[in-house]
Amino acid sequence: MATEPCPGDNAKYTITLNAAQARAVLSSLELYFRLGMGQVDELNPFWGWRATADPDKVRWALLQLQFAVADGMGYGDYLAVDSAQLPEQFKVACDIFQVLRREVAREEQHHAASVWHHTPLRNSKQPLPKVSTENQP
Repeated sequence: MATEPCPGDNAKYTITLNAAQARAVLSSLELYFRLGMGQVDELNPFWGWRATADPDKVRWALLQLQFAVADGMGYGDYLAVDSAQLPEQFKVACDIFQVLRREVAREEQHHAASVWHHTPLRNSKQPLPKVSTENQP
């Protein structure tokens, strides 16, 4: 991952997603940052394929992916999202996830006590992204 400044660092990006696309982005972000943190066991409840696949094989595959993504982490290792040891790109993914998750919860009218409604906390060095919803007729 690039840590040096690059020409596009000051650019602002806009992306328009429908509800299904927003949920797919949320799942992808969550997979990425949880693998980086070593939270493989937290992933099983979120994936539909656990119902059709052997859970032990899925867990083993996720552990192998974690070892590849989270360099230097071993089985059972875990980093908190605010850990100084967690690389910045995982923190950025978590920040984006939290902001988008809150907007999806508002639009989908999740229960008020749902964690999805929690105020996003900035974990990375980047400002929290902004998200808004445009309802189509």
